Amino acid sequence: MPSLGEINDYWVIGNTIFFIVFGTFGNINIIWSTIRKKELQSKSGLLLAITSAHQIVCLLSAPVCLTIILLHIKVKRSVCYPMIAPFMSCSSHQAPLVLSSALDLLFVLLDPVRYRAMRTLPYVIAHCIPGGIYSAFFTVYGWMMMDNDVLDFCNPVVAPHPVVMSWWVASNMAINVCILIAYLTAFVILKSKAAYSEHRGVVRRLSVIVMVFVFSWLFAITGVGISIFFRLPGEILPIVVTDLGFFAMLCYAQNYYVCYWRSSDYRRAFKEQLSWMLCKRSLTKQISSVSVPVS
Repeated sequence: MPSLGEINDYWVIGNTIFFIVFGTFGNINIIWSTIRKKELQSKSGLLLAITSAHQIVCLLSAPVCLTIILLHIKVKRSVCYPMIAPFMSCSSHQAPLVLSSALDLLFVLLDPVRYRAMRTLPYVIAHCIPGGIYSAFFTVYGWMMMDNDVLDFCNPVVAPHPVVMSWWVASNMAINVCILIAYLTAFVILKSKAAYSEHRGVVRRLSVIVMVFVFSWLFAITGVGISIFFRLPGEILPIVVTDLGFFAMLCYAQNYYVCYWRSSDYRRAFKEQLSWMLCKRSLTKQISSVSVPVS
């Protein structure tokens, strides 16, 4: 009979593989549809596509954690952190990007004339710069604080030095609070029926995406923060924070499915892409099943 530790390992491995497959598929489809469809290349659409690109990197970095779990090996922080650094960078950048999406909605509601007059590319770049600085700071800080402590797990919560992680968790919680404030403000503004009818499609899509983000990411970050604050024993802390990774992976994987559910424009683009993939697969099977007689 497997031990509780082995059952926990199977759980982490299973849900991680699930989110890697379905999350990467979804985020690639968001980027693909944004490239194909001009109507999706709006300010909010480009911010969403950039966020999805960062989340792909986060998802594809997860096999590092799985390998350490499967092999039951311990690694030094100086070995683990460089492998996790791409995850650390993109994970740090995506939280400010979601805040940018919330502020983008608030801007379009408060000053729609000025919003429409602004050029899309400079606007999007301006929204990405603060998150890029934030991400670069914590990635470099984590690199500077590397030591040779031996780690039971190699994941984004354990890999950085505890001092770096404490500041990172606190700043992420502050960002999530700002996201909540921005969206609550937007919903108050949307009590106006005229404003709601004008922006209904964008509001439905972005509101669900951000709410899922906050309550998956916020739960994970809060759990890590509580674990650090109460100083859980060294042998328990890595297990707890690794299990909390479920909520982070949910955050990285959800955009496509929320867009499919809440946005008719994205749903139409996704259906086109799915039909192309299925038709190509069907055509390949038909060609391979045809035997060409050799004279």
